[in-house]
Amino acid sequence: IPYAQPPVGKLRFMAPKPSQKWSGLLNATGDPPMCLQQGAFAGGAHSEDCLYLSVSRPKNGMKKMPVIVHVHGGGFQVGFMGPRENSDFLMDEDIVLVQIQYRLNGFGF
Repeated sequence: IPYAQPPVGKLRFMAPKPSQKWSGLLNATGDPPMCLQQGAFAGGAHSEDCLYLSVSRPKNGMKKMPVIVHVHGGGFQVGFMGPRENSDFLMDEDIVLVQIQYRLNGFGF
């Protein structure tokens, strides 16, 4: 789910701007690209358009549940919310999991 406008063009190196509204349903079932980085996570799709969050809940989770917000580590240099940070095992519990991606290195800090 995009939480900010893509930080490209005139928005590059600027504070994030709220995402624009969309009409209809948003297909948020895929994984977004990783934010630009170097080093251990250099493989895979990268993009400056990477400001997304993921919300997961158990399939039958219609009741109120506690929420865990996970912000990946990596010293503001590397990291992402993708498979290495995937917490599918938590979906066996009655929780809602929110994961956030953010700009890294000079693009964000």
